[in-house]
Amino acid sequence: MVPGCRPSRKAPSVLRLTDSERQAILEKKKAEPQMSARQISGHLRREGFWISPSNCYRVRKAKGWVIPQSLLEAPWKTPHYEPFQPK
Repeated sequence: MVPGCRPSRKAPSVLRLTDSERQAILEKKKAEPQMSARQISGHLRREGFWISPSNCYRVRKAKGWVIPQSLLEAPWKTPHYEPFQPK
């Protein structure tokens, strides 16, 4: 580092969502609440926004609009033995 020079600030990422993209995701979800992140992404691509489904999910999760789902345990992880007696 050169003495007397300030470190330069990092430029904003090109991959970061803009405010208009974030707003488009929220408006689409308000208009059609049953849509998944993948469906929202597909609809917004037709409107000219190139947003991934994962970004749609992250925006909705930050707003608290994602419902947590519990996963069932895989059936092969629990042994199911039927006791029997030989005759």
